Amino acid sequence: MANNKRQQLWDKMNKVYGNSGLCTIKQIETLSSGSYVLDDALGAWGLPRGRIIQYAGKESSGKTLMSFMAIKEWQQKHEDNWAVFIDSEFSYDEQWAKRLGVDTDRIFLIKENDGVEIFTQLVGEPHKDLGKPKKKLGLLDMEKEEPTGLGIIVLDSIASVIPPITMTKAVGNTNIAPMGRFLPDALTKLIPLLSQTGVLFIGINQVRVNVGKMFGDPTSTPGGNALKHYCSVMVHFTSSESKDSLLVDNNGITYGHIAGARIDKNKVAPPRKSCKFYLDYFNGVINKNIEIGELAIKYGIVDRPNNRTYKYNDNTWVGKDNFCAAILELNLENELLDKIKEEKLNYVPELSIKNSEESEE
Repeated sequence: MANNKRQQLWDKMNKVYGNSGLCTIKQIETLSSGSYVLDDALGAWGLPRGRIIQYAGKESSGKTLMSFMAIKEWQQKHEDNWAVFIDSEFSYDEQWAKRLGVDTDRIFLIKENDGVEIFTQLVGEPHKDLGKPKKKLGLLDMEKEEPTGLGIIVLDSIASVIPPITMTKAVGNTNIAPMGRFLPDALTKLIPLLSQTGVLFIGINQVRVNVGKMFGDPTSTPGGNALKHYCSVMVHFTSSESKDSLLVDNNGITYGHIAGARIDKNKVAPPRKSCKFYLDYFNGVINKNIEIGELAIKYGIVDRPNNRTYKYNDNTWVGKDNFCAAILELNLENELLDKIKEEKLNYVPELSIKNSEESEE
């Protein structure tokens, strides 16, 4: 009886207001970040489409490089897929993007740092009268009306976007939280269009130090709490200055580093996970076969009779290096990835909860 009444009510709502409030729950579509271990740490196996993602970190930590990796992953899915790169820092390097494997012919480049102009190009210009069609359609409006393969938008960087109040003031005159006031209006218009089109938005951000802060984390990111609120995922990239974390060739030239990533916020999976992976400044994420090997071990797909032995199906290898090399030689990448994703859905972490009495002792 209750189910019939509920269905009748839903039918009435659907008839009067349309089906916007009666959406069925769908599985979240994701796009690979370019690193398997980062995809694993993100929980949903990649970056959720139709959401806002923040890539934050200090200089040379891999933010822009990993955004290119995401563009590359999207372009490889289909020959018609393309992306938008908003270069508010005026530092876009086409040759570097090509070397990383990105098809720059399928990137629509916007060189602009005026915040109003950037978001107008994305979400359009509203009509002054409420309820009337937009005065000018934005890129996402056009993609919503007729999909063309746009799947990812990268803004490099949020810290370089100039809000309208800053555009009209003289150099040296400061205002309190201009970005924190500007972003709520811009993001509230952006989020619905991203969700309707399934376009992934990556905002690259800087990490700055709050001078005078005595306790807690002294760092913050431009944009205030508004940006943190609207992001579905916040990835903080870290890198160490120690020599052990740098990748150096035989001539002593640094060509990469061991990158770290910490998931500070995640609305599609458990947050506060971290991982490490290898970055080559000219080739992107490297040693992906090692990443697969580590994940296969983590989820129990590979048997470990002892510390030195790795066994999968009828094959046995001695030493981790031999096992990871065999992944490439035997083309086991896709097969292991499918099993890793399947096992991840049913994975239950081992918990070690200490008795409160023991901890007091």
